[in-house]
Amino acid sequence: MVINSGRSRILNCLIIGNIRSYGAGIAEYSGSEIVIENCTLALNEASVRGGGMQSKNDSIFIRRSIIWNNDSPIGSQIYLLAFSDSTFASIDYSDIMYGQDSVYIDTYATLDWGPGNIDVDPLFETGPICDYHLSMDSPCIDAGNPDPEYNDPEDPFNPGYALWPAMGYLSNDMGAFGGGSVGYWLSVEEEEQVSPSEGEPGLTCYPNPSNGSVSIMFPPSFIVSTEILVFDISGKLVRRFTDLETNILQWECNDDSGREVPSGVYLIQGISEDQSLSVRFVKI
Repeated sequence: MVINSGRSRILNCLIIGNIRSYGAGIAEYSGSEIVIENCTLALNEASVRGGGMQSKNDSIFIRRSIIWNNDSPIGSQIYLLAFSDSTFASIDYSDIMYGQDSVYIDTYATLDWGPGNIDVDPLFETGPICDYHLSMDSPCIDAGNPDPEYNDPEDPFNPGYALWPAMGYLSNDMGAFGGGSVGYWLSVEEEEQVSPSEGEPGLTCYPNPSNGSVSIMFPPSFIVSTEILVFDISGKLVRRFTDLETNILQWECNDDSGREVPSGVYLIQGISEDQSLSVRFVKI
């Protein structure tokens, strides 16, 4: 990502495995102002400087993020380059590999190393969305800014606990799966916080995500000649429902042979004579 002479806000993003000469994950130049909130930058590699990111004559604010295991000869995680006193960086409540030692500060650059920063292995693990979920023992869980303004969304079925893929209690998690906007990963704002009701249009499933049974609901008029198909993320058909008698179907998260399906992202598709509806579902 290259930003030149502009203002940007980067929110709940994964920036992973990029290779470049300068600022492999993010490179910003010439008077930009950038705010990075609840992001994860990892395994980016710069051959010259700024493995995770480079800031040149800019202002950068890093909040509640994870910058880990990036690589470069100079400024392995962050490089602050300045030809005048215009480069400024502020970092707080973030997990930065090697702490301040991984931030190269040019002669004219300044760094405000704020509260709440840590240098501890975030303990990534592979999950349904990617390889950069936080494990249950991660020090980044509930370690972001403690102000309730930045809380993770609440699980409506488990009050006091965060809505997955955020974890732990409601306090902000560092990284891409924490903070109030984490629901974007699962389109929560559109479909997953509202329980289906009789006559609701479209195809819905609830709860979503779920670690067990899930209710699949579709319009009553959709029953005639309808099949409900469940595909895994690779496109393999894992479950088929036919001969439906009601517009609410209970799926126990098992395949056609009765075995429980593994955690992951699934596409539930309803097919009738004249239309097709689909919804994304996450099994945890």
